[in-house]
Amino acid sequence: MKTIKSLALVLFITLFTGVSYANDFNEISYEVKTSQELPSLIQKMVKEDFVRLNNYFHLNNIDKLRADVTFEFYISKDDHLHIVSVESKDFEATDYVKQLLDNTKVPVADTVTNKKYKLVLKLDYRS
Repeated sequence: MKTIKSLALVLFITLFTGVSYANDFNEISYEVKTSQELPSLIQKMVKEDFVRLNNYFHLNNIDKLRADVTFEFYISKDDHLHIVSVESKDFEATDYVKQLLDNTKVPVADTVTNKKYKLVLKLDYRS
C-alpha cells in the first residue's frame, strides 16, 4: 500500500512537471522577442484573416482590395497593440487595419513594449 501511494505521488509530480513545461514551451515559442519580428507577425495575422470566412472584406461585400497602408502603433505592457495613426489612399484599407489590429493581444517580450513603431503593409486581397 505504501509503495502504491509513493508510486502515485511520483507519477503525479512527473505529470505535473510535464504539463507545466509544455505550457511554458508554448508561451515562449510564440512570443515576439525583438522589434524585427513584429512585421512578420503582423503579416501572418493579416494572411490568417484573409482566409477567414467572416472577415472584414466578406462582411462589407469587398471582392478585392490592393493598397499600401502605413500605420504607427505601440504595444502596451499588457501585450495589446494600439494603433496611433493609419494612412492609405483607400479608406477601406485603413478601416480594415484598424478593426483587425487595434487593441489586439500580441504576445511580446518586455523589451518590445511601450515603443512606437511604424510599418507599411501591402494589402492584396482577392476573394
